[in-house]
Amino acid sequence: MLKRCPKCEIKKDVDTEFHINRQSYDGLCTYCKTCSNEINRTVQARNQPARLRNWARKIADHLHLNDNDY
Repeated sequence: MLKRCPKCEIKKDVDTEFHINRQSYDGLCTYCKTCSNEINRTVQARNQPARLRNWARKIADHLHLNDNDY
């Protein structure tokens, strides 16, 4: 059985090319694995500075440091 990925617009095999998503109507993710991975990498790269700031704040809070100390 084939399903079309809306991002790359290619019909791919549902058994090997789509992740499982039990909440969707067909039980599969909207995007194929390749496009899904690409989207995730883009989002992670865009959010990395904020994630690093949050991580630094957590460490500073744990070590009881002021904002000027780190």
